[in-house]
Amino acid sequence: MWSHSTKSLCISRSAALTQQRAHDALAVAKALLFGTDNCPVPSQHFNVVRDAIKPYQKPQQQRKVQLQLTLRELSQFAQRTIPNDHMEGGSLSTVTFGSVVAPLLDVAAVLESSARAYLDKIITCVPSARGIVTNLDKHSVLRIWLYQEGADCRTHCDPGLATALLQGSQSGLEVTFDEVAPFRLASGDYRSTKRRSALDGDDQSISCDDVIWTPAEELVRSSSLSSSGASTEYEPVLIMAGTQTQVLTSHRIRGVPHRVVNVGPNASCSAAPRVNIILELRPEFPKQWYGFEPVDSEMRSLDSFIHKH
Repeated sequence: MWSHSTKSLCISRSAALTQQRAHDALAVAKALLFGTDNCPVPSQHFNVVRDAIKPYQKPQQQRKVQLQLTLRELSQFAQRTIPNDHMEGGSLSTVTFGSVVAPLLDVAAVLESSARAYLDKIITCVPSARGIVTNLDKHSVLRIWLYQEGADCRTHCDPGLATALLQGSQSGLEVTFDEVAPFRLASGDYRSTKRRSALDGDDQSISCDDVIWTPAEELVRSSSLSSSGASTEYEPVLIMAGTQTQVLTSHRIRGVPHRVVNVGPNASCSAAPRVNIILELRPEFPKQWYGFEPVDSEMRSLDSFIHKH
């Protein structure tokens, strides 16, 4: 169910994702990256799983840790087995990694479904771009971020098609709807975005000095008030357009600039580590779509979709 939409950013709530499920998944994510003992998974196998994914952990600026798996890697990871500690029928049994971190995988599935549902609405307007959703599991990624005290994340737009994420275990995520763009794909790298000055035509880095930032919690709160059918027992999922969708829609649907503000004792948010789970849909061959232009009928369909209430 969609409870809020600006076309570039939507907030959805699904009966498949209760607040308790989201809480458990964030606790598992924190345990994977932070090594806490307060993991809701009552399994003697958890440390084995944690050790197995260490190669994927990427320290960032010493205060940020990331775990990233493509959807294909995630599927393979979930099927790996660990010998169980007890005998069944006289033989040693096994459990899968996926069963050990089930709360995390459950949330990942909801995030993927939410992102795909959002993307499907756009692709319906631009059928000539349908090929871009082929084989999405190859480069689409599940990412878990842990921000320790003092860490933040620079302003950016995600490079893919659509990103679905939770609010996170602590406040700090902010988005803006100000036109700090139009963005274009820079230097042949779909992960890089710049803007072109309307005055002199020079390329400039994204400037955020004058934009208005909105905390994710405020967006969720306003969406709940504006939608009588939005049940607060279900965890909200934020879905944001990426720069690749901006290309597909000829800039009619813009990528959403967002950031994470400093998590620290002097900030308005808690100093506890901030954990979040993010799923980003990325195309298999992004560069093939850099020059894509919707035809006239698709432009009209997009305009109708964007202005539809």
